[in-house]
Amino acid sequence: ARSSHRSDFSALPSYNMTNRRHKGICLIINNEDYVKARSNHKEFKDRRGSSRDADSIKELFAKLGFYVEYQKNLTKAKMDKLVDMMVNFQGLNTYSCFVAVFLSHGENECLNCVDGQDKKIDDIINAFKGDNCPALNGIPKWFIIQACRGKDFNYEVSIQHDALETKDTT
Repeated sequence: ARSSHRSDFSALPSYNMTNRRHKGICLIINNEDYVKARSNHKEFKDRRGSSRDADSIKELFAKLGFYVEYQKNLTKAKMDKLVDMMVNFQGLNTYSCFVAVFLSHGENECLNCVDGQDKKIDDIINAFKGDNCPALNGIPKWFIIQACRGKDFNYEVSIQHDALETKDTT
């Protein structure tokens, strides 16, 4: 028979989310409507349903006590401007954590903006590194990207759900 086993996570080091005035800031960029890209002769379908994902993410981070900045349907110029604005935001050093979520079409390590232009993912991440954004030195930075990275398909994978707990019957 199997015995139940629970890990004791209390012994692990943890990050203090209250060491600054605000818990965290979450930037969400949801590129859903690609009409501008199609008018520039790019073949992008709209990302219907993406707003539901964005709404769920907004709700989650708001419940966690984060300030949420939500932007929708950004051209490359607007995305460049927003990233620059966030990097230079004077109050950024008052947050204990930074999260950036991107919901977009993408390929070849780039996000596809709604005008059909590409924004390199590395350029976004590098903008928030300590040498470019000193306000975020020493705090966690999470980048969540929901976008394709190429033309290959991901195939369905079966997942076996294990029992969370079993009772020892011996």
